[in-house]
Amino acid sequence: MPSYPLGNPKRRGLVPRKVARTEGLGGEFPASPDRTFEAVFEVPYLAHATMEPMNCTADVRADSVTVWAPTQFQAGPRLLGGGTRGVAAKVGGVSPSRVTVHTTHLGGGFGRRSEMDFVSEACEVSKAIGAPVKVIWTREDDIRHDQYRPAVRHQLRAALDDDGSLVGWTHHIISPSIMAKFLPGWLPGFVAHLGGPLKGGIDGNAIEGAVEIPYAIPNLEVRFTQADLGIPVKVRWSYGATEAKVPEIVDAIVDITETGSTLRAHGMKIIETLLESQPVLVANRAAAADPSKRAAMDDVTTLLLGALRAESRVLIKLNVTETELAKVLEVVPSMKAPTVSPLSEGGYAIETVVEKRLVNTLIPQLKAAGATDILELPISKIVP
Repeated sequence: MPSYPLGNPKRRGLVPRKVARTEGLGGEFPASPDRTFEAVFEVPYLAHATMEPMNCTADVRADSVTVWAPTQFQAGPRLLGGGTRGVAAKVGGVSPSRVTVHTTHLGGGFGRRSEMDFVSEACEVSKAIGAPVKVIWTREDDIRHDQYRPAVRHQLRAALDDDGSLVGWTHHIISPSIMAKFLPGWLPGFVAHLGGPLKGGIDGNAIEGAVEIPYAIPNLEVRFTQADLGIPVKVRWSYGATEAKVPEIVDAIVDITETGSTLRAHGMKIIETLLESQPVLVANRAAAADPSKRAAMDDVTTLLLGALRAESRVLIKLNVTETELAKVLEVVPSMKAPTVSPLSEGGYAIETVVEKRLVNTLIPQLKAAGATDILELPISKIVP
């Protein structure tokens, strides 16, 4: 199958598979059919579905451009489009120094708002009508014209020896390339493969987690096939990592857990605790004997303990009239005593630190006792 120049929207298809990692015999390991297992995992294209639809306000004038946008890419290299400032300057026909960008709250970005299509659209409309304009996409437009998380197919094959040990593993990933979009369309594929985000014809984002598999498997191969399907793709930010086990080759897994709630939510149970651990602050004895270094250690300890004390507490602030003060104080818990301060226009402001677990029942009680303007605020540290 021919290899197409990257970034060319007129040519679609599959780029021949590339080997990202190989160990031992790679994917050509010998295995008996009854000890070889295969599995396929597929994930679909997924829209970012940001909480707030894509929107931008632009004011394009003859000598300047002002943009108000929830952007994740305010400015950048010209090769990458220059970000919001670069796009607005290009549309407005002005220098980037004549562009002012006001970054608003994102309303959920997840990587989607680092694209510039919604910014250029608002600037184009403002330029065309000669007036400030605010563009808000409908939810239908937002979903239909997204830059999607790629659809990916994972093909896995594993082999066991007579003792049940894993002796062979292949992982073939077929996916569109997110990084290919950053390469100019005129750049030949063989040049793009010499270095950069597609070195060797492999998108590092697509194989992340698979190529770094930490297990001691004597024969291993990870392959990547770039599938260019003509649908725009982009990173959809998330957190954490997931491992899927093939039931035929794994009876149980060893994992690190804090409460076990996630395991239980997915129908799994802890059958044995192998080790319990807790963080410990360790100091070198010689360093601890040095007064200046010991002082720095004590400072670190103070901050760590302060963060631990604050972890389960929140700050409650409220106002109350003089007539209701006594009733509210009967309800208010505190570490020692609540702080009560008179207000300039009468009444009192109260601040107190309470356990998080009490908040949902405490706030209605405070309201019933006469408290107003109740605020719940996080605390980063508590140092007695």
